[in-house]
Amino acid sequence: MIKNKFFWIGLTIKLFLFGVLPSEVAKTLFIPFLDSAVQNPLANPWTNFGPNYFPYGSVLYFILFFPKYVFYVLFESNSLGLSWLSLYSLKIPIFLADCLLLSLLLKTDFVKKNFIYVFYWLNPVLIYINYIHLQFDIFSILFLFLSLNSLKKNSLFNSAIFFSCALLCKTQVILMAPLVLAFFLEYKLSKTSFEKNIFMDWLCSFCFCIWFYSTYPSCKFILCKSELARSFTRFWINIQNF
Repeated sequence: MIKNKFFWIGLTIKLFLFGVLPSEVAKTLFIPFLDSAVQNPLANPWTNFGPNYFPYGSVLYFILFFPKYVFYVLFESNSLGLSWLSLYSLKIPIFLADCLLLSLLLKTDFVKKNFIYVFYWLNPVLIYINYIHLQFDIFSILFLFLSLNSLKKNSLFNSAIFFSCALLCKTQVILMAPLVLAFFLEYKLSKTSFEKNIFMDWLCSFCFCIWFYSTYPSCKFILCKSELARSFTRFWINIQNF
């Protein structure tokens, strides 16, 4: 990877964008929310701000909280607001997830490596979303990719963990559940009923329980605003009462 010229071009561009100011959404919502969280680490951050300030799950919250908290401990108020330290503390996790996803994609054998560099690593839309607009979709995509990769390797437990983490980053990942189920039905469930029982427990109990209860602070906002989320909640309640 380090010998590829496309990698170094993308790396240079992304490191340069570390100091670029983010979008208004990040300035007015995400950054004030996380600043308050690191200044009051033992408090529920959603009590000081409305859920719309950070309408994501707990896994994504902790992924962003820990590096920003380390920066706050080391540099105090200099790491808050729109300072370059504050931007670095948010973009470093994005950059690491970006590199990890690139390395995983390069290990696949169904796409040429230069194709991955050009259409993923150097993709201007993705670069803008991650490093300028400062959105966090890459984390849910990374966990989803890890889940599917684990499923392909017959590692059901790891697949369940990663899929749940993806849900706890962004609840829209639940839309991928039918595709995962279809994959498993096609290649796995026809073999043994034991695997079927494991998978159904993985899909219904593990993922839905963790998604619903672990994201509760922001889930109230999502459930109020999203008909899709309300439908899934009613579906889960019906399963529990079945």
